[in-house]
Amino acid sequence: MSPEKAAKRHPHCGVEGHGPAHRFDAIDCYACMECDEWLEEKCTEPDCAFCKQRPARPPAPGAASSPP
Repeated sequence: MSPEKAAKRHPHCGVEGHGPAHRFDAIDCYACMECDEWLEEKCTEPDCAFCKQRPARPPAPGAASSPP
């Protein structure tokens, strides 16, 4: 597998020492928990079931994987 393909399958924030991205299946997105940021932008579809329910910041570890 090429490094580019691996990066798409397992994104990383790029900060040395940070762990691998955490996948939130319910909102179809990866986040860096150390940076407290999503690693993917929201899509441009206004009715996207995933993006419209995504909070501004990733949920805390151990919290539900999707917002209430």
